[in-house]
Amino acid sequence: MRSIDINTLENSLVIIGNDSLDDDEVEKQVLELCANEKDMRRIVDFVPEAFGYVLISHMKQAVVLSNKFGARDKEGKFVMIDLAAEPIWKDAIMLGQKMYQDGPRDLFKSVSVKSAVINTVNNALNGGANLDGATISPTMMLGIMAEDYLNPLSGSPQKKAWWRIWGFA
Repeated sequence: MRSIDINTLENSLVIIGNDSLDDDEVEKQVLELCANEKDMRRIVDFVPEAFGYVLISHMKQAVVLSNKFGARDKEGKFVMIDLAAEPIWKDAIMLGQKMYQDGPRDLFKSVSVKSAVINTVNNALNGGANLDGATISPTMMLGIMAEDYLNPLSGSPQKKAWWRIWGFA
C-alpha cells in the first residue's frame, strides 16, 4: 500500500469537514483530489478515524483505543490489521494533532465527528456510561479490502522489512 501526499490529505480536510456535503459529494470531491477510487476510500475512511483518535486522546476519561482495524477479505471475513499498516494513518494523526492544537477547531470537530469511534463514544456517554478504562473495539472499514494489506503468499498482514522499520528506506 502506498502513501498519499500530505498536501492531498490536507486539501481533503475541507471537503470531509464540509457539513453541507452528503457522503456521495464528499467522495466525488475527494476522488477529484487523488484521482483513484482506492485512495479516495482510504482518505474518506481513515482521516476521520484518526481525528477521532486524537479527540478521544484528549478526554478526561482514560479510554484505550485499538491499534487495529477490520477489513473484509475476498471471502467476506473480517481480518484484523494493524493501523500502522495504513501509510496515511501516521500523517492523518499528525494533521489531527496539529489542528487540535492550532485550529481551526471547527474544521477539526467537523472531521472528527464523522468517525465511527467518535460515534461509539458519543453513544456510550449519552447513554450514561463511564468510559474510564474502557477499551474501544477496532473500527470495521467496510469499503477497504483486507487483501490490500495482506502478504499475498501467507494471507497474513504484511510485515515491514527491518530496514524500513529502522528508517533506511
